[in-house]
Amino acid sequence: MRALRWLAPALAACVLGCPVAETGLPDGGTGGGLDGGGGDGGPPVTWYRDVLPIVQTECQTCHTTGGIGPFSLDRYEDAVPFAASMASAVERGVMPPWLPAPGCGSFRRERRIDADAIAVFRAWAEQGAPEGDPADAPPPPEDLPGLDWVDAELDAGVDYTPNAQSKRDDYHCLVVDPGLTVPADVIGLDVVPGVAAMVHHVVLFIVDREAAQKKDAETPGPGWTCYGDSGVNGSFEVLGVWVPGQPAIEYPAGTGIRLEPNEVIAMQVHYNFDATDPVPDRTRLKLQFAKTPVSKPAQLPIVLNFGFAIPSGAEGYTYAFDQDTGNTPLRLWGVLPHMHQLGRSIRIQAELPGGEELCLIDIPRWDFNWQQLYMYDTDVGIELPPHSKVRIECTWDNPTDRIVTFGEGTHDEMCLAFFYVTQ
Repeated sequence: MRALRWLAPALAACVLGCPVAETGLPDGGTGGGLDGGGGDGGPPVTWYRDVLPIVQTECQTCHTTGGIGPFSLDRYEDAVPFAASMASAVERGVMPPWLPAPGCGSFRRERRIDADAIAVFRAWAEQGAPEGDPADAPPPPEDLPGLDWVDAELDAGVDYTPNAQSKRDDYHCLVVDPGLTVPADVIGLDVVPGVAAMVHHVVLFIVDREAAQKKDAETPGPGWTCYGDSGVNGSFEVLGVWVPGQPAIEYPAGTGIRLEPNEVIAMQVHYNFDATDPVPDRTRLKLQFAKTPVSKPAQLPIVLNFGFAIPSGAEGYTYAFDQDTGNTPLRLWGVLPHMHQLGRSIRIQAELPGGEELCLIDIPRWDFNWQQLYMYDTDVGIELPPHSKVRIECTWDNPTDRIVTFGEGTHDEMCLAFFYVTQ
C-alpha cells in the first residue's frame, strides 16, 4: 500500500487574491433556549448547577491542574477570575478548540458547543459568577475512553528536556521503535503525555529505521528539532495525530495503517510553556494491532502544491489547486488539513466525475496549534470514483516584510492535506 501516494504536483492552480470572511459562531451566535436567569427570567445561573456540568465535559480535559490549559477550571475559586473571558471564548468559537465550520462534513466526536451552553456562560458572567449550592454539583467526570486492548506501549527510551530557547514552544521528533519482525496493521492508538502541562499535540510519522537512526545520531541529545514534517528525508507518511482532550483513536472497523518491520515512528511532540517551565518529559505511545490483516488497508496520502508565493503585507491572499485522484476508486474516511502560522482559512472539496461536488471540510479560522485528523461520521466511508478531483483552497495573512513560500521551517508556509483512504 505504500505506493498509494498523491505526491505529484497539482494539475491546476490559481491565485484568487480575495479575502475570505470569517464565519459566525456555531449555531448562529449566542442565542438559545436559555433566557439568562435571574430577575423575572428564573433562578440565577450558578457554577455548580449550570456551568460545572459543561466545564467537565468541554473544558477540564485541558483546563485542569497539571493540564496543558494555562489555567485550571477544577474549582469554583479557579474559574471565577476567568468568567468573562470564558464567555468571550465560547461566544467567539475559540473554545472548545474545534475548527471545522458546521455544514461541511459530519465528523465523529465533534467538540462543538451549542447555543444553549454559550448562553449559560454569558449569563453566568453577567450575573457576577454566582457559586450556588455545592450539593448541585454533578458527579466527577469519567476518564476519557481508552483502547480495548494494547499490544505495544512505547517511548523514546530516555527523557527529553524541551529547549525553550526564549520562546513559548519546542517542536521535537523522538524515535519510537515498535521492534516489529513481521508487518502489523495499526487499528488504534493513544498518547500518554509525560508532562501534560507541556505536551500540546503529537504527530506520528512513519519513517525508515536506518534513516531515523542516522538523523538521531547526527543531532546532539535525544531526537531532533522538526516542524513541518518528520525531518527524515522529507517524509510526510503519517500514522496519526493526537491532541489533548480526545479519547483514544480507533480507526474505522476493518481499516488500519500498515507498519513494516524496517519502519519506526518519529514522534513529533509540540511542547508549549504557557503553563509550566521546561522539565524532563517521556511521552508514551500505545498501539493496538489487528489480530489478523485488515480487510481494508488504509493510508494517509498527501495532496500538496508548492506553487504559492504570499506577497509581503498581504491580507487574505488565497491560493487554490486541484488534484486528480487517479485510476483507483477510493473510500475516504478522514482528513487532516495542514498550514503553518500565517494561515487564515482552509477549505477542501471534491468534484466527482459526474460533476457532483462534495464539501469535505471548511476551517474558516485556522489555528496551527489545534490541527488534527478529522474522521467522518460514517460506517461506509465517502466514495471517490476514479479521477475525482480534490480541490484545496488556502488563505493567508502575511504581516512580514518578505515573500513567504512553501517550506518546512517555522517561518515558511504549507497548503496541504492528508486523507485517510482505503481502496
